Amino acid sequence: MSWTPKEILEIDGENYALRSLVVEDLTDQMVAWFSDPDVMKFVDLPKNLNQAQVGEFVSRFDNEANFCLGIFDNQSGQCIGFYHIYCNLRARNARTAVVIGEKDYWGKGVVIETRTKILDFLFDTLSLHKVYGAVFARNLPAVFNYKAQGFRCEGVLKEDCPTPDGGWHDIYRFAMLSHEWKAKKEGADP
Repeated sequence: MSWTPKEILEIDGENYALRSLVVEDLTDQMVAWFSDPDVMKFVDLPKNLNQAQVGEFVSRFDNEANFCLGIFDNQSGQCIGFYHIYCNLRARNARTAVVIGEKDYWGKGVVIETRTKILDFLFDTLSLHKVYGAVFARNLPAVFNYKAQGFRCEGVLKEDCPTPDGGWHDIYRFAMLSHEWKAKKEGADP
């Protein structure tokens, strides 16, 4: 893969392409994701952001250690969601999260396909040792995707995040190590 730190990152996939988002990419539809209760239900990001605030969010990513990658449908060119990735290059790990904003794409395998490409980039290009994510225990599609991709649950953070109704969410932390990813790709049992 040809990529220079701080430059736009582009990763091609069979059905979806990933590309560093820039403010100019933002559409009203994308900004609306941040106010859609269904989309944001299990997302630990600020909600009800306006265009300028979403632009500030996207601008914070440096394309060196932190990435905001739009997920683009290869057929329509439409941005259907995004990943935000925070790498600790010294510790050689990364925290990732995904938002699929376009509901027509829910349950269509988008996360499995695109996260595969991201794992290849993080492990092969950035030489990271570990990639992890934290999900609300009630976010069953996210839990399913992590398990289906071979991530292991490292632990449960009990009642770690408040819910809008005054309750509490448990958080699962899933992780994948570089040698586990390599073994999975080779068809071996990690």
